[in-house]
Amino acid sequence: MFEDEVVRELQAHLLSVHPGQRVRLNTLLRRRIESPRVEALLRDRDALVEAIGALPALSAIVCTGPLEGEGEPVIIRRRFEAEERRRAVADLNNLLWTLSPWVLQRAFGELRRYGVSVIRGAGDANLPFMAQEGVLSMLRETLDDLVLAPAGTPADRIILDMAKEEKGFILSNDMFRDWRRRSSWCKRNIHRLRVPLISRADVEEAFSFGEPGVELRSPPPKGTMQLDGTLREA
Repeated sequence: MFEDEVVRELQAHLLSVHPGQRVRLNTLLRRRIESPRVEALLRDRDALVEAIGALPALSAIVCTGPLEGEGEPVIIRRRFEAEERRRAVADLNNLLWTLSPWVLQRAFGELRRYGVSVIRGAGDANLPFMAQEGVLSMLRETLDDLVLAPAGTPADRIILDMAKEEKGFILSNDMFRDWRRRSSWCKRNIHRLRVPLISRADVEEAFSFGEPGVELRSPPPKGTMQLDGTLREA
């Protein structure tokens, strides 16, 4: 179906996109492209989506799908790194400020079904006063770990440190703008690691994970991605 040279060049272009980011075809088309067939695929989103679905060597790098409940066209997204996809850190104060705790509980269950094996939560020192005891009990039972920041320490610092040290994504509707200048890691990673939890106005108690939900709903093919972009079957 596709010559090896075409697949290898497509792999190289897709691997140039940072994990957790949307693949923007106009950006890739500004790169030097050797193969006319690769250029044709990058100019035809539907053909590229079909190629990704047909070739494990490409679908191990990127995933495709529609934004849930948004009526948007299919997007193409570079997959998170394996560890980042399996671990999550929840920004509890932020999420509980705007969402029903039971929506949050259901969202944690959805993440488990998507293959997220470790979900930790962090909150400010005032979380026990902000949330009712039943909510705190639910969080303790649902999460793998619940961490409260010491008084005077913002939970954001703990959340970002956990995401960095344990290589997980951040479940939060906070953009963390004030923290992006904290370090080169924050500047590079906060945007790509943040997964929102969005209430859907059209369906009561429904939610979505926004654009990252496209990937979370799409399990990666079985196998291991090699440094050269090829897939070794498990």
